[in-house]
Amino acid sequence: MRSEDDIKEVFEIRRVFVHPGFTFPKLYNDIAVAELGKTERQRSREKERLKDRETERQNDRKPESQKDRETERQRDRETERQRD
Repeated sequence: MRSEDDIKEVFEIRRVFVHPGFTFPKLYNDIAVAELGKTERQRSREKERLKDRETERQNDRKPESQKDRETERQRDRETERQRD
């Protein structure tokens, strides 16, 4: 049995398939299957990667000193993500 201290994750629900024979209020065939998507954590990481790619594209258009500062900030963010 799980305790309240267990780690919980939030999942995206993509689709729900309800048994075709289910009719409310009868509880016969009261079953469904949920197709899960990505977790909140996965979506968050994906957004960060997209931001990083956009930053890299923008850095290609900036002077070198500005690129160096932003590269350092990006390294700091990556280090923080690895700690999580």
